[in-house]
Amino acid sequence: MKKILLAFLIFISSCSPKWNYENVEKWGELDEKYKFCKLGFNQSPVDVVQEFKDNELEFNYQNSDLVKEKIPYQLRLNFYGKSFLTRVKKKYFLQNLTFHHPSEHFVEGQPHSLEMQIAHKSDDEQWLILSVFFEVGEVDNKNYSQLVDFILSNAQEQKFNPKNLVNFSDKTFFYDGSFTTPPCLEGVKWYVMKNVINISKEQMNKIINGAIFAKMNARNLQKFNPEKY
Repeated sequence: MKKILLAFLIFISSCSPKWNYENVEKWGELDEKYKFCKLGFNQSPVDVVQEFKDNELEFNYQNSDLVKEKIPYQLRLNFYGKSFLTRVKKKYFLQNLTFHHPSEHFVEGQPHSLEMQIAHKSDDEQWLILSVFFEVGEVDNKNYSQLVDFILSNAQEQKFNPKNLVNFSDKTFFYDGSFTTPPCLEGVKWYVMKNVINISKEQMNKIINGAIFAKMNARNLQKFNPEKY
């Protein structure tokens, strides 16, 4: 069933109009389905200049099947299991993670070397994505050793527990935004995590070379339109 689903997704992707990170400013003109890339009001990514606040999310990550899927310009790692997080008593189930180099989100005008985006979806089809930043440290980060090895391996699937990928007590910045690739659909709840995770230079290079299929895969910053309460 998983293979059938992945084949279907690949087929759909192959039928979509071509877009790339060199024509990012023209995404909204390539196809009517991409109109939000140009006309959307709450687009992502943004520059975070507001205060990070205490994390309101509750995590319940468990051992899951992790399956590779090649999509335009990146490797998507799909989770199949019962992992979820809770926001205001609503469950969002862990779906996948991707990497972006350099980071798509900025903090006070500055990007980071790498950004991991962990996507979740509720039963009513609402999306919530965690954004986690990385920089180069002096030693390997053991919490990421298994993930990095899997990215570079010939294996297409393995068991994986994502609980060590995120600092559950980290402060976050929340905003309503969009997907950062076409069709740039809005209604995505973003939580940008404050603390930067250090990984070794070797780990950084392995992720960039193994999970990103372009010189860069970061959309340009979008205008931040905070809601007025």
